[in-house]
Amino acid sequence: MQIIRKGAGYVKKHGLLRTLKKVRRHLLLRSLQNHQRPAPEKAHAAKTLRFIEKRQRQFSAVWDEQTARALIGTDDPVIWQDFFGTAHQPVPADRWIEQDARRDFLLRPMCWVMEESRWDERLHAAGHIRKTADEARALCWPSLGSCMVQVSFSDELPERIVPDAIRVLVSDHDAPGFDLCVRDDETAFDRIHIFCKARWLRLLAEAEDEPSCKATIVLCTYKRLDAAKAALEKMIAQDASDYEVLVVNNDPASREMPAIVQSFADERIRYIDCPYPGLSAARNFSLYEARGSILLYVDDDGLMEPDCLRLLIAAFDAHPDTDVIGGQILLKEPERFAHVILPGYEALWSQRSATHPEYYEALTDADFPYGCSYGIRRETARRMGGFRITYGRMGKDFAGGEEMVLSHLVKRDGGKVGIEPRAIIWHDVEPSRYTLEHVQKTMRASRLTNRLMKLDLYKPWDEGWREEKLLLEAAQDHLEELKREGVQPDDLRYPYCLYEVQASKEALSEGSKA
Repeated sequence: MQIIRKGAGYVKKHGLLRTLKKVRRHLLLRSLQNHQRPAPEKAHAAKTLRFIEKRQRQFSAVWDEQTARALIGTDDPVIWQDFFGTAHQPVPADRWIEQDARRDFLLRPMCWVMEESRWDERLHAAGHIRKTADEARALCWPSLGSCMVQVSFSDELPERIVPDAIRVLVSDHDAPGFDLCVRDDETAFDRIHIFCKARWLRLLAEAEDEPSCKATIVLCTYKRLDAAKAALEKMIAQDASDYEVLVVNNDPASREMPAIVQSFADERIRYIDCPYPGLSAARNFSLYEARGSILLYVDDDGLMEPDCLRLLIAAFDAHPDTDVIGGQILLKEPERFAHVILPGYEALWSQRSATHPEYYEALTDADFPYGCSYGIRRETARRMGGFRITYGRMGKDFAGGEEMVLSHLVKRDGGKVGIEPRAIIWHDVEPSRYTLEHVQKTMRASRLTNRLMKLDLYKPWDEGWREEKLLLEAAQDHLEELKREGVQPDDLRYPYCLYEVQASKEALSEGSKA
């Protein structure tokens, strides 16, 4: 490739960041020009095997075909394979997204409402949670998509805590009113798990609630009370009409967030808890609770300009064939941290600068919107299966990529992605994140997420691992040039470049193990 053949001279003249962007853009555009040739079957098989391994951590019982089909309620061979298959079976291309969404749902956590702790070890191994009835009732759940099962070991029928909760009796005899009765044996846990997941998949597929407002701003928050309050103040001050704000609290153990919501006394703000850890889980909780036809996800440290929502709604209206539209994200007062921010690398703190002054289509993931400003049509988000739970921030780690995956799925489905740069959100990053440690860990997480998206077949397959190799070569060339120039380690260019090299090496190393 010409950029790399020019080597260190090109990097020295134009800078590492520009070189890396050119490499990515060139490869991705070429993938589009090649019509995104499908990945080889061996790549699909490898992904299936990884899914089967994860699924077996949650349920592994084997039954006769009649019993198994009765549990999931279908004879569809594709669905059957996802629940019980132990080997890869090719799936029609037009059902790939459907299957991918179902597999993601099968791996999602469940909330088991039960007083006994007999299954705690299995619940923990499967990534599930257990709550007592009183603990579950204390939370504010969505009306659909709760993934709650109420397990009883007596004939007394419990009151349904949420509309889609499934009531199960574990006993040696049946009783009226329960959704499922299972024998109290070693297969009970797996029977419940499979029956509930199949039932919820049908409920979600059959959901027909119509939007009742134009847009929903979704604020998912985790232990950032002051920041979330400031974000809410900007959200209710939008100069748009016919919208609501849905707050999803990913730290339900603390009851301070609902108190903050109540303090606004604004009927446009609604609140739910999400007891499942992770940003993707919280965002998925909004999919069937939001009433807007457009969903705008804004981080709890994002401050919207007053016209932000109105401009994004107008962009969706003007481009009916576009499913995802994001705005411009700018760092608030970045000059305070000039000692850490190397110019051009503001994206490490989620800045998304626009490449054009007016609306434009994002052709590659280098331009896809993310994080603090991600708008998507509600119907599209549901059809794609929401945000993949193997991606996204968990607590205060450095993971991400769930929005990028969703945009890739939209593109695969024939949709479009756009950017409205006039819709601005200021990212008020907490000062503790302006460190070189943050730079290093974010670069590493970004590169590993990029690798994972290829393994999971979300990104175009055409170039395989060539992108990573080219990025590593560019970073290594630049690092050698800095050394020849005698650049000292306290010069920001040196650690940034060193971290790029380390991140690329790790991504290639991990990719070679797959």
